[in-house]
Amino acid sequence: MPNAVWVSHRLGTECIRFYVSAGLPETGAADAPGIAVIYFHGDRLAGSQPLGNYGKVSPATLVKELEFYHRRFNVPFIMVARPGVFGSSGNHSERRRLKESYSLNAAVDAIKARYGLRQLVLAGQSGGAYTTAALLTLGRTDIKCAVASSGVYAVAELAEIKRAMGNLRPRPGCDVTNYCDQYEVIDHVDGIAADPQRRIYLVANPYDTNTRFFLQKRFADKVGAAGHRVEMILAKGKGSDGHSLSHVAYRVAGACAADMDINAALADVERY
Repeated sequence: MPNAVWVSHRLGTECIRFYVSAGLPETGAADAPGIAVIYFHGDRLAGSQPLGNYGKVSPATLVKELEFYHRRFNVPFIMVARPGVFGSSGNHSERRRLKESYSLNAAVDAIKARYGLRQLVLAGQSGGAYTTAALLTLGRTDIKCAVASSGVYAVAELAEIKRAMGNLRPRPGCDVTNYCDQYEVIDHVDGIAADPQRRIYLVANPYDTNTRFFLQKRFADKVGAAGHRVEMILAKGKGSDGHSLSHVAYRVAGACAADMDINAALADVERY
């Protein structure tokens, strides 16, 4: 299929769909752009129930958003559908288990090869920020910038906080999906490849009531202590919980890919 890749790795196989803006040539074309923004969306199902506006989003809607940022930064944008949603095979309830990260890492490799990309900017919101961080810890060496907004980096700890808030039975060590073998990116910072040129941006709202700022700060501190270039960008999130910061992640990622000033790209964003 034109907008899908078949991936195979030691934990299984998957068919991963992706959605693209303009700016990407046909396979093998001589005018390959060299760099693109790879974006991972947040969680979209709670059990079998849609989260947010998932039930109303069409492929055309996804492409329209990518086109908006392509026009703004003149670099191609690619949204990769996580397993189990937006047309990708798999079970979205198994997100944050290692297979998801392996599948998406392999999908990025396949997309990169298809379009002749040499360098990438990885970006994501919420569960997609987790994916961005996970792919960093898997040792990728082709990342110019990684931009993760409202991320979940200490999965089990955040899940336990949410269970306590909802007066639910404690399940220490387990995700909200009730799987207890999640890949905890905060415990795998040592897997991030050394690269003095790469920049890591963690975008956060200190008043986000969905994730927890102190957990995001802990991850940032750990990444910085390991010798990587990491910067936290604090901004006001959208939605009643202040959680949605995708509008910031897109801008930072586009600016990095286009070698533009990050602060100029965020001139219309309310920051803390």
